[in-house]
Amino acid sequence: MHDTEIENGLIKYYTQDFGAASGLASHDDARGWVDYTIGNSLLYSHRVTYYDITTFPEKLTEHDFFELNILRRGQVSYTAGNLELFPSAEEILLIPPHVLHTGHLLQPCEYERFIFYFYTKTFEILSNRPFPSLLQRGEPVCLKLPQEQRCELFYLLSRLDCVLVKPENIDILLAYSYILQIFNLISVFSAVSQRGTRDLPENVIRLKSYVDDNYLKIDSIPQIAAHFFYSREYVSRIFKQYYNISIGDYIAMRRTDHARMLLEEGKSISAAFQACGYHSMSAFINAFKKSTGMTPSKYRHKYAGALTINKAAKMKEI
Repeated sequence: MHDTEIENGLIKYYTQDFGAASGLASHDDARGWVDYTIGNSLLYSHRVTYYDITTFPEKLTEHDFFELNILRRGQVSYTAGNLELFPSAEEILLIPPHVLHTGHLLQPCEYERFIFYFYTKTFEILSNRPFPSLLQRGEPVCLKLPQEQRCELFYLLSRLDCVLVKPENIDILLAYSYILQIFNLISVFSAVSQRGTRDLPENVIRLKSYVDDNYLKIDSIPQIAAHFFYSREYVSRIFKQYYNISIGDYIAMRRTDHARMLLEEGKSISAAFQACGYHSMSAFINAFKKSTGMTPSKYRHKYAGALTINKAAKMKEI
């Protein structure tokens, strides 16, 4: 699995339980749903979960693939980029790559949604132009379909589920054809749901922008509060309200992401530590391990192997 894990594909985020068919794998999630990966560039999952305030995962996340979330029922809003999004039942949430986002449970509910995680290369075989056109969007958006197309959408989703539910008889081409029809339907007939989108408050945007620009040199939360002439309590409260993470943990997350980038480039642990704004190596190691689940040395070793394999592959192409 080592070669697969280091590829820039969805399989690095999701571990396969069994190969259901050539090019298809499934993963049983502990929360009761099944994820299906088609190749290493597309994942599909029909998820039904009852959430209350104690079980809803308030996690701020960012990834390098698109997320398409088709809501069937439930009361969940999202903070994504500089927007708040409120998809209604049977509406569609699209989040482009590299957009920080998090969900907010509006009330206890059974949350049913159909999720696609995918890279644009999933569709490259079909056209030299981006397909479908909705992939050209650079900002998160709520989309809606006319009634007739909504009925068709959920019919296609039900057919896709029927194909995938019996792993011993899965027709990978049929499953892929349903997926293409779903994306084409959304691309051709969807319109932006203005009611489901609004800008974040200006003071929240300015606060996050300041942290994003200065996270390597910020020493404390009072320093941030003083910059805006706010109290520490106010800064902490509004940041957590919209991003589901404390401002201190967010700074640590950004520093860890910066360290990971340096280690993936082959920089030394010492160089990563010195570049990331920590005052002690132990604090750096603890923050890195908390965020990634491994020490900087183990992380660097993992990607050193990846770099070696990639270099060897490139040499073969010359």
